[in-house]
Amino acid sequence: MKGKRQIEADDKKYKRQSMIVPTDQLTNQKIAIIGVGAVGRQVTLQLASMGFSWLWLIDPDNVEIHNLPTQGWDAYYVDSPKVTVAAERARAKNSQLSVWATQGKFTEKVVLGEDTKDSRGVPLIKAVDIVFSCVDTMSARKEIWYLLLKESLSMKLLLDSRVNAEAVRILTADTYDKVSISRYSKTLYTDEQAVGGNCTIPMTLYTANIAAGLLIAQFTKWLRRDRGLEPEEDMLFNILTSEITRPELTSAETESISLEAAVA
Repeated sequence: MKGKRQIEADDKKYKRQSMIVPTDQLTNQKIAIIGVGAVGRQVTLQLASMGFSWLWLIDPDNVEIHNLPTQGWDAYYVDSPKVTVAAERARAKNSQLSVWATQGKFTEKVVLGEDTKDSRGVPLIKAVDIVFSCVDTMSARKEIWYLLLKESLSMKLLLDSRVNAEAVRILTADTYDKVSISRYSKTLYTDEQAVGGNCTIPMTLYTANIAAGLLIAQFTKWLRRDRGLEPEEDMLFNILTSEITRPELTSAETESISLEAAVA
């Protein structure tokens, strides 16, 4: 329970963002960030700076030398687990933050293990409200999505970024909406069908920052649903040409979604 002085300090600290990021939501959302590389690291640091108080970071990798220019890590952290370093930097930005760091892939064995429970012994996957999927393969996205649908009891919104050189695609899925669930599921094609669909695609730090900002912008729109705002379901930003488009599903996919929603 926060005391009066802490509440007053928070009101002052977050005043300039409060019209866009409701202050009362900062402690209400339990957020998982899966993949703490180029985009996920930026998402973590931005959310911590903005005052969100509960984060769970999941990533199997250590910081490598080639990550320094494209992901923004300090050279001091080479060979350290990405989740450990990201959690440390997030705490430095937000002293009120509760953060869990899981070094591993987002698999059933890992997320249901003894090391991924909160102080009450509740598996973290059962508690999360919001998920940022910041991984770099389609197979990982698919595994994450279906495991969340199976095991997460409280997930409300998933946000997914897909980056290829200077193009950023942002997708969201409202897990309380069957049409939204079906629509997102249809974007999970195979790694073979993805263009440059792995961690060797060209990447820059500014592209990662833009992707993280667009993800969080959709999240804050979702937080303001009571004001008539809704996140984009699917948007593509071409940084090179400064164009934003909204990919459309094919008529066959749209018909399939409508039928699935009707019979569900």
